[in-house]
Amino acid sequence: MGKRLKTIAYCYSHAFMMWRRRLAGIYRYAHEAGWFVMAVEASELRQFLRTADVWKVDGYIVEEGLICECSFCLDDFRGKTAVYCWNELADRMWRVVHDSEEVARCAMRELLALNLKSYGYVGYRVKTRWTDVREKVFTLETKAAGVEAAVFNPRKSGKIATIADFYGPLKDWLANIRKPCGIFAANDEMGAHVLRAANELDIAVPDALSVIGIDNDELVCENCTPPLASVSVDFEHSGWLAAQLLAKRMRRPKGKPQFAVFGNSKVVVRPSLGRFSKRDAAVFRAIEFIRLNACGGEIRVEDVTRVMGVGRRSGEQRFKMTTGHSINEEILAVRLERAKALLADGGIPLDRIHAECGYRDGRSLRYIFARATGMSLREWRAKCKACNYPS
Repeated sequence: MGKRLKTIAYCYSHAFMMWRRRLAGIYRYAHEAGWFVMAVEASELRQFLRTADVWKVDGYIVEEGLICECSFCLDDFRGKTAVYCWNELADRMWRVVHDSEEVARCAMRELLALNLKSYGYVGYRVKTRWTDVREKVFTLETKAAGVEAAVFNPRKSGKIATIADFYGPLKDWLANIRKPCGIFAANDEMGAHVLRAANELDIAVPDALSVIGIDNDELVCENCTPPLASVSVDFEHSGWLAAQLLAKRMRRPKGKPQFAVFGNSKVVVRPSLGRFSKRDAAVFRAIEFIRLNACGGEIRVEDVTRVMGVGRRSGEQRFKMTTGHSINEEILAVRLERAKALLADGGIPLDRIHAECGYRDGRSLRYIFARATGMSLREWRAKCKACNYPS
């Protein structure tokens, strides 16, 4: 008889893109480790915990929202080994920590580069540490830049705010803020509310209001009007890190708690941001096409200009006039970011990374990566490992 596979439960609190990406990272690690993974949503979790012995659960990976919003506590999981996807460096927990400061600085760099008359931060409707950290970064960055700034807090008396609670006040706040204004929304959910309110108020986006969110939840961002720019966070890597930490803890259940930090933030440009001094809808379509297809295989300049609906020469000129760089440079940048994310992940062998980045052979990627970063693929992975796995 073969050895029983370990059973791992991933417990999440929201039906958002984030948990699916995190789960993808957990699955990748589980495939290598020989684990069986169960995904358990918050509404089913109490019943699941009562029957955990039936499922023979060996360990849990738990989302922060279960603690902050769903009235669970650490004791609920203490019967089994648990790792938390958390935003606080609490000494008593094994946890994967999101660098909320990094993601906020990434968003603010993009907004401040627009040189607008004022800036605003729209907080999250639930009190969490990450929304407070992002607000703090917003305040520090706008103060350092010497620009006018305002903050909208959707919560009343510290309680969870429903749309009925905050939507009217948000519209009043947007109507009175000095324009043109750059809005940093705590996440994509709040960014979508900002765009919806702006539409009802007949505030032009991005001419009078430029908006950026966090998480790059494509279902939300792509279906906003106009599509919402967002800072992409490598949640898949965080799932891989969480599974790796869980493996360590199951081997050493009484060991000193460890944490791993994930970041790898980058801005996904969409029309709500208005990042470029000259705005061209065809160029925005081209940027989105490159982002979605550059790593899927061979992509030519002609493919991009065809999406723009123009000839190659005209398309290249319009693209460079709008963005300040060429179509080929945009393709290269997307591929390099993908390579960096995969190297930080650690779960994919070096000799397979080129194929995941759209290159036919490893030599091309190695040359381009070294020219762009001054480091080899192996050196970059070693640097990421040193940052992500503190002893």
